[in-house]
Amino acid sequence: MSLKYVFNDVAAIPTPNFKAKPMMRTPKFSCILLFALIITSGNIFASHIMGGALTYTFIDSATPGRYHYKIRLTLYENCLTGEAEAIALDNPAYLTIYQGGSVVPAIVDTTVSYTSSSLLPVDYVTPCGTYRTPASGFCGIKKIFEKDYYLPPYSGGYNVAFQLCCRNFSLVNVIDPGVDGATYFCNIPPAHMVNTSALYNQSPPFVVCAYDNLVYDLGATDADGDSLSYELSPCYYGARNNEMKPVVASHPPYDPVPFVPGFSFSSPMGNAPFICDPVSGRLTITPGFVGIYLIGISCKEWRHGVLINTNTTEFSCLVINCSEGAYAGWNPNAGNDTIIFTGDSVHFNATGGVSFAWSPPDYLDNPKISDPVGTFTTPGIVTYVITTVNDSGCTGRDTLHINVIDHPCFVVPNAFTPNGDNRNDKLIPLPVKNAVLKNFNIYNRYGNRVFSTSSPSEGWDGKYNGKEQSLGVYTWEIQYEYNNGTPGVQSGNVTLLR
Repeated sequence: MSLKYVFNDVAAIPTPNFKAKPMMRTPKFSCILLFALIITSGNIFASHIMGGALTYTFIDSATPGRYHYKIRLTLYENCLTGEAEAIALDNPAYLTIYQGGSVVPAIVDTTVSYTSSSLLPVDYVTPCGTYRTPASGFCGIKKIFEKDYYLPPYSGGYNVAFQLCCRNFSLVNVIDPGVDGATYFCNIPPAHMVNTSALYNQSPPFVVCAYDNLVYDLGATDADGDSLSYELSPCYYGARNNEMKPVVASHPPYDPVPFVPGFSFSSPMGNAPFICDPVSGRLTITPGFVGIYLIGISCKEWRHGVLINTNTTEFSCLVINCSEGAYAGWNPNAGNDTIIFTGDSVHFNATGGVSFAWSPPDYLDNPKISDPVGTFTTPGIVTYVITTVNDSGCTGRDTLHINVIDHPCFVVPNAFTPNGDNRNDKLIPLPVKNAVLKNFNIYNRYGNRVFSTSSPSEGWDGKYNGKEQSLGVYTWEIQYEYNNGTPGVQSGNVTLLR
């Protein structure tokens, strides 16, 4: 049954207002080689939202005592790992309209259906050609929800809000993305400032190549001829995973999403440059580490020097390593990841270019050649980036991880896929330097043990008592001995994917 409140029936409408949650700390684990795998799913059923925005168009004032607006919700959904049922539940959308300054909704509409649906493009144009994102790495849907509303003139204008849970679970720059939902909103100015939202000329960049210098035009067009300015913007909390689709969106103001230390809404990729030109809306991006990052961009409309509207678009930007197989016939390769003891040396052997540069140069005898020798004296994981230039002048990059340890231990992947394809179907800890397994335990997020073995070759197949376990993050613990009988313990997390 659909539910719709109108102007003369608002007294009993609940008005939730969500608040930000305290920051959580992430535990650190030693002696773990992090495999190069982009994780794009989580253990939250509805973590499928890739971004969105709310805008409006003024149609006319032909109806006495009413202004005719078309309100538009743009919603981006993850069709790669987002649950199909959660995506289906997005339709219809629920919109809440408040008169400016009021905490009591004027309209609650649960009948807003989408009018168009299209797949986001997977081609990414680089200076050296077009990179086609593999189907295994990205799938996005753009849906447009539209509906006409006839609003009486009001001196305080109107606030329109939409809330839904949840964002991509694997966002690396914000806290609890798979638990806390999103709020998209817009402000319709008072009636004497008849206005139509500025509209971006194209969708934001959902896929970019690591280390490429990207210039992307995210400028907007304003039907009213207002002056426009642009800036990086906060993103906002909305629903929770225990109420994924609230009937009534909470009233403004909204709480901004807190970022992981080292990131912020103005530096969404950390130290990697991400610049929004305030005049043109042009984005200049040189992304660094692979991962998925939450980005907010605001377009402000100015009339006679007065700010009359702000249009904020939120999106999830996937940074991928395009140098790994991105261009036909050219595959820069830094070599295989390696685990060594302190004091050992590694002879590097990069291929796929005519000139080479390793970064950082630490521990290397010559960082400007393809095959330097590295001698490592300090425990830890060193990540190298090899930058190569081919005979056509195009630049490519690849990464190499050197895991330096000072005692025997085990290496455990950070994800596995028990889907029966005979590839990465079992989670098996790998011994390093004569470490002897005594016990290997797996626990779910409730702390219940779902697997235990003392056999070094058995591994976990993602089942408990013969039943497949849900997607998500699990905790592992290993008890082992050095070859001299000294005991050791390791623990960490692994993500179960299918």
